[in-house]
Amino acid sequence: MKSTVFIDAPMFALQDINVLNNGEYKQEVEFSLIKSKNFLPSELILVLIDLGKNMSYSAAYDILKYILFKLTLVFSKKNVQKTTKIEIVCNKKKYSFSANFPLSKEQKDKLIDAAIEKLLK
Repeated sequence: MKSTVFIDAPMFALQDINVLNNGEYKQEVEFSLIKSKNFLPSELILVLIDLGKNMSYSAAYDILKYILFKLTLVFSKKNVQKTTKIEIVCNKKKYSFSANFPLSKEQKDKLIDAAIEKLLK
């Protein structure tokens, strides 16, 4: 039931992917870096998530929450802008939010929960 996450972002390095691949779900989730040049604007991060097939709602919820939380942690260390914008698209459903101030861990957690609930319904 392995899920794969492909990331296309010039600001992500192999060491960032190694950080993402270490964690409580490292057996279930594999992060990979897409090597492309000038495919997308440098400020855009493309994340493609392939969830394991026949996954229950609660398992999909937990995996998506883990993936998005890990990505926000790594990205927040690299983000030099004051504005944070996260946009999630899944099966033509879209959820986005932006903030012009730093978000606390609890705020990020609540926003990620809301995004996942909207996407999985």
